[in-house]
Amino acid sequence: SEYGFLGEILHAADGAPYLKTYAITNIAWDDDTRAFYDAHAPVGMEFRNLDTLFGHAIRTGEVVIANHPASDNRRGGLPPGHPAMNAFLGLPVMYDGRQIAMVGLANRAGGYHDDLVEYLQPVLLTLGQLVDASQTRQAMIRTQNELHRLVLAAEHTADAMVIIGNNGRIEWCNSSFRHLLSWQPQDADRHPFLMPILKRHCITRDPLADIEWAMAQGMSFSHELLIENAHAHPDWVRMTGDPAPLEQEQRSGGYVVTLEVISQQKMAADMLEKSEQQFRSLVNNIPGITYRCLPDAQRTMLYLSTQCEQLTGYPAREFTHNAIRSFKSIIHPADLDTVERSTEEALQNTSNWVVEYRILHQDGSIRWVQERGTMALNQHERVQFCDGFILDITAEKQLRSDHQRQIEALTVLNEIASNASMSIPEQTQRALELGAEFLGLELGILSRIEGDYYRIRAFIAPPDTPLKQEQIFELGSTYCSIALGSEDVLAIDHMGESGYRGHPCYANFRLESYIGIPLTVDDELYGTLNFSSAIPRSQPFTDGELMFMRLLGRWAASAIGRNRSLRALRQNENRLRSLFELSPLGIALNSFETGSFIDANPALQKLTGYTLPELYRMDYWKLTPEDYREQEQEQLRLLSETGQYGPYEKEYVHKDGSRKAILLNGMLVSDHTGRKLIWSMIEDISERKRIERMKSEFIATVSHELRTPLTAISGALGLLAGGVAGELSDDVNDMISIAHNNSLRLGFLINDLLDMEKLVAGKMTFRIA
Repeated sequence: SEYGFLGEILHAADGAPYLKTYAITNIAWDDDTRAFYDAHAPVGMEFRNLDTLFGHAIRTGEVVIANHPASDNRRGGLPPGHPAMNAFLGLPVMYDGRQIAMVGLANRAGGYHDDLVEYLQPVLLTLGQLVDASQTRQAMIRTQNELHRLVLAAEHTADAMVIIGNNGRIEWCNSSFRHLLSWQPQDADRHPFLMPILKRHCITRDPLADIEWAMAQGMSFSHELLIENAHAHPDWVRMTGDPAPLEQEQRSGGYVVTLEVISQQKMAADMLEKSEQQFRSLVNNIPGITYRCLPDAQRTMLYLSTQCEQLTGYPAREFTHNAIRSFKSIIHPADLDTVERSTEEALQNTSNWVVEYRILHQDGSIRWVQERGTMALNQHERVQFCDGFILDITAEKQLRSDHQRQIEALTVLNEIASNASMSIPEQTQRALELGAEFLGLELGILSRIEGDYYRIRAFIAPPDTPLKQEQIFELGSTYCSIALGSEDVLAIDHMGESGYRGHPCYANFRLESYIGIPLTVDDELYGTLNFSSAIPRSQPFTDGELMFMRLLGRWAASAIGRNRSLRALRQNENRLRSLFELSPLGIALNSFETGSFIDANPALQKLTGYTLPELYRMDYWKLTPEDYREQEQEQLRLLSETGQYGPYEKEYVHKDGSRKAILLNGMLVSDHTGRKLIWSMIEDISERKRIERMKSEFIATVSHELRTPLTAISGALGLLAGGVAGELSDDVNDMISIAHNNSLRLGFLINDLLDMEKLVAGKMTFRIA
């Protein structure tokens, strides 16, 4: 043969066999052919494409003889070689019943025959033994190298390691073990066993019994021990042991034991526990819920503080990792979109968010909450968690709602009162419409009581309601018979659950909610103003709604009175104008947009020093010192948001340049054109401020100018009364005694005066026995 090679058969990770050249020979080839094979088939080259005749021999373990390779149906492709090769021979090399190598021969001249295969069998057997021996030797070298590396690693590890035999005797240990327990190999004669060494150094002995039991059972173990190290200092160690089984006997051949010093870890764990306790104490004292959640669609909670149960009615553990329910599930359905938009926008912008929404409490009630959240980013600047607080703002929301309702009520009343261009009947109709809309009730009636009868003078009702103008009912068949017995507003949220469910009106009309007030005109009972509905109220009537009814009732009674007599109307207008003109408080009407004065009463003219024409050409900014501008802007913002401002103190600049201390209150209204106006009440508190200063000066005078000399006088009189000046006549003693007693009484009065001042100022301290 002109070409031959010995290849080792190996297997890839997926189990597929491949060929790695072990030895190559080229015989009697010309230079070009030898150069070709030397370049393409060096020793150690891998052939993974086995779609060749040699590959067939590797896959099947069969001898391959191909004297006509071009027409051989097993060819599948020629092996790497010169195209002039005409004969191929592939011989599998077997050892111990398995194919471990392959011999390949190639020739350009003659072919191969079966006798050659039989002739080469001893050679193939020898080759198999050589390859197996080589593989075994290489495996031993690799094992020894690996063992050497493991010993080096164990020797230099910070953890103490020791190998003990089945009898507990120390067979090997690393330097960390020797340093930890001050044990050297030369000590093996005196202290060859591990457990006695541990008992000498162990401070906490309880785990040793468990360790000995586990070793007797051939089980793994892990325990924490407090030992005295080589420097006589205590150290916490975690002792871990795993049995070393004997491969042949399948029983324990000793133990591999590791002693890891964990003192710093224990200290860090203790500090972490204390820090966590402090953190939890802090979190549990923060009002509202503190949380951390994932930025996912369900808002999966990783942590919630204990306030969760108080706010939601559910314990925090039911929300953690959505164990029973997600936090999203208790958000009011009407607010879900708002919450999701806010958090989604914050996620996109990596920003904080503040959102208010309702949650469904476990008891069925609804709570308003305010959530403030922030994003926690990972090292890649991506959102990892969402942290925040959820505060209960139900009470605050109710206060805001009540305040808003009061503003709405004032707005409605202002609109009713500002419709001066309408006739009284038109105003009354409009008042019923606005009142029904404000109260959320469908039926509104202004009635006239005539003896035992009830006459409808004006009403608003749904189209299908069988009511008519001037329609008459028996008074006892209406709820107004109840309202007339009340001196104030009568409000019933749910008639069917009240003490009036047996009333004829409920039986006839099934009106569930009702609010009404008697109307008195010219000191005589006129009738009632009432609103009702066939639907019960979901919430009780508020104080603001009761006040609205009182004010609307007063307006209605006033309107009826005005309708009776134009003269009475003019008198009322003159009376109101007189109140405006004669009011000791300054009253101003200003434009909301420009601040210019539209009207001002004489009290305000006197307060500012400007005449009414002069005020018409001014705005309130001309009267306001520059250092109050920021405070004034804040009050305008409150006025714009809430419809009212004050009370707050500031100063006006008088025409003569002096400053006047004032107290301001006001509200936002609209005239019949829709223009926004500001009504303001201005009280001159300069005199009050002056009196307060005088009072302070008087108290100082009493304290320093009266009490000090009085103390000296009282003391001198006391000395005289005590006989320091010798014997005095009875008359003189009587006069000195009277003077001394009165000086003491005057001192008590002065002290009482100072104590009253402290009490008013809130500086008096009481000690109750």
